[in-house]
Amino acid sequence: LLLDNSVNWERYRVFIIPGSRVINIGSLRKIKDFYENGGQVIATTRLPDAAAEAGSDDEVRALVTELFGANPAEGKTGNKGGRTRFLKNPTAAALRTVLNEVLPDGDVITEQDPDTPNGNFSYIHKVLDGREVFFFGNSSDNKIDTIVKIRGRHTLEVWNPHDGTFSPAEVEHVVGKEEPVMRVHVRLEPVHSLFLVAVNAAR
Repeated sequence: LLLDNSVNWERYRVFIIPGSRVINIGSLRKIKDFYENGGQVIATTRLPDAAAEAGSDDEVRALVTELFGANPAEGKTGNKGGRTRFLKNPTAAALRTVLNEVLPDGDVITEQDPDTPNGNFSYIHKVLDGREVFFFGNSSDNKIDTIVKIRGRHTLEVWNPHDGTFSPAEVEHVVGKEEPVMRVHVRLEPVHSLFLVAVNAAR
């Protein structure tokens, strides 16, 4: 599924159908096309059984059965690698498990979620002048000492915005699901941040 525009080009591999009794029949047809062309479809809470348009309820039920099969929790696998799954109780852990199964390695994944009272551990990934730049922030009251996995293979430096210093990042290169992955050791004091910057080219 492509969002094809010059400002924000995106490619989506997963479509999540939120729990609902009613769905637009045109949308459901597109979701089926997406699945048949290799897309991953996850439905949550309840599967639709009625159409937003009059007279299309039978087609909704038929398409849902074609998509999810007799046992929706197990789902189906299509000829081009598309898969469907139904999560009746879509907890954060359940969604994470299914997404890890159907997707390649994520852009950035924290191996263990750090304890972050009164705040959080977050990141932003940008490409600036062809260079990969990752910003990590700790807005909590706790120190963070964790491993993050970053998709790709780069030479990374830690750029400290608090004192302007640079240092090599602690990186282990490993094999991912579809491409190389870097395991990077990230340490942050409370209410601190850092940049991880690819320095394959000169600074």
